[in-house]
Amino acid sequence: MSSVDDKNNLELKDVMILFDRDQGVSIFPNFRGYDDPIDDAEWLLERNPSSKGFILRPIVRDDKCGLWIGEFTHSTSGITRYEEIYDEGASKICNLILKYASEEISERSLIERLTINSLKKTVKSNIIQDFKYYVCPINLFYSECKEVNRIY
Repeated sequence: MSSVDDKNNLELKDVMILFDRDQGVSIFPNFRGYDDPIDDAEWLLERNPSSKGFILRPIVRDDKCGLWIGEFTHSTSGITRYEEIYDEGASKICNLILKYASEEISERSLIERLTINSLKKTVKSNIIQDFKYYVCPINLFYSECKEVNRIY
């Protein structure tokens, strides 16, 4: 399912994924909104406690599958900056999310594939690249964190 903004030729898909530094990942399937990615994201943020992070939403413009990525902070319930990305990596993530929306893959499978590390490797987004972990993964903490030896 999706909604279309005719004046911009932008098709918003009905799944929003919230990556919050403190709360982790939340998926909102079957999201119906205002046909505007910023208004939809801000509506969602007003109703969900959040600290700092970003929202992913699959979009299609001119038959190109991509991602709308909006950054938010705890000081406002609004979007501080956003990007639309249509490169190969964004298209892969968009198609993965659409597989979840059409129930071809489970929510668990989607969350396992959409880690911060995989997004940073796949999507050329300043917002994602600038994002700091909401939870430091165990393998990163023990094997790659340079501060562990200094602290312990």
